[in-house]
Amino acid sequence: MTGNLVEAATGVTTHVYNGGVSGYSTQDFLDDKQSCYTNVVSNATRLSRNGGRLYFSIQLGTNDSKRNSSKERYSKATYKANLEALVGKLTAEFPSCKIIINYPPWYSDNTYTSASEFTADGQALLHSYYDVIDEVTGEYDNVFAGDRNTWDVFAEKTELFTPETSANAVGAYYLHPNAEGARRLALIWTKGILPAIESDGISGTTSQTIREGLTEGNYGTACLPYEVMNVTGAKFYKVASQVLEEGTLNHITLEEAGELTAGEAYIYQATADKIDVTYVTGYEVDTPVPAAKSGTGVTGVFEHTAMPVGVFMLKDNHLYYVDVENHAYAGAGKGWIDLTDVPEGEDEPAGVKLFVIGEDDATSMNEELRMKNEEFEGAIYNFAGQVVNRKLPKGVYIQNGRKVIK
Repeated sequence: MTGNLVEAATGVTTHVYNGGVSGYSTQDFLDDKQSCYTNVVSNATRLSRNGGRLYFSIQLGTNDSKRNSSKERYSKATYKANLEALVGKLTAEFPSCKIIINYPPWYSDNTYTSASEFTADGQALLHSYYDVIDEVTGEYDNVFAGDRNTWDVFAEKTELFTPETSANAVGAYYLHPNAEGARRLALIWTKGILPAIESDGISGTTSQTIREGLTEGNYGTACLPYEVMNVTGAKFYKVASQVLEEGTLNHITLEEAGELTAGEAYIYQATADKIDVTYVTGYEVDTPVPAAKSGTGVTGVFEHTAMPVGVFMLKDNHLYYVDVENHAYAGAGKGWIDLTDVPEGEDEPAGVKLFVIGEDDATSMNEELRMKNEEFEGAIYNFAGQVVNRKLPKGVYIQNGRKVIK
């Protein structure tokens, strides 16, 4: 799938050899007794006869962090030395190649297969390898780091894994991605490969402005229906807690989001006058992603939608309670604050907070959003929630709640 995504993004014919071996570590690829490295070299030599460029995409670390009867967990120093050795060998064999070292995904802390112990110690060690990858990729001109948000994409997201059991594990453990997890992993690898390809003058990404005319420091909401590689111009947050005073909501606290997930809505704080996103050119999903997912405290929409009673509208850096039907509206690619599943928290001096302005219908604040839905039937929106005309530049837009690529 990664090869297909890269080819679609760049428009260049892409040939792929998968040299990964289940259960293998960095040391296995350096062991002369193993055939995995020689298989990689022989197939890379074969592919190079096509006259194209060679890119090696490496993801190792999961099996470095395990221990069993034949090996202990590899320390950060050993992992680093092995990665450097692999980079050195590949560069010596193919001097003009580019190498991408991907960050390994999360696994559950109760992972214990029939032969190997991963568990909490292994999980912590695996995550510490991220710092090693940062160091190694900074040492070479031909080596690129993958997507560092990989951990956040998979951490505790058990729906992206196949549940497994063993006699040694307590309950089901999560180690191997399922079909959806594999799809997410393919996109992550693509995100890591494209910067290396672009360093050779081949474009594979598209940029688009989703908000403009912003005031630095101000807050808003955003919900994107597609996966993005990079965002500039804003910090993105989830709702961490709601703080009550005498039983009444006083403010909410925010925590910074890591990976932005398609279909999830976020609160952003502008750090520039516009927000630009970069995404994989040509990347599509088979069906539109859901507009609302749990876990952020924000519900997003892909079309102009009336806010339900009982939620909060974010405007002018404050929260306004909505208690009148069909009164406040969220534009396409925006959302509202829903605290139904947000836990109560204690007030903390530090941190990001947004305060409530009265639990009334905020008529004066909402009046400008009062619109007739029939006026917007079939309208095309950009991700600023603005109606745009039909003569559109290349980009991604929303029409009737669905993503449209022009």
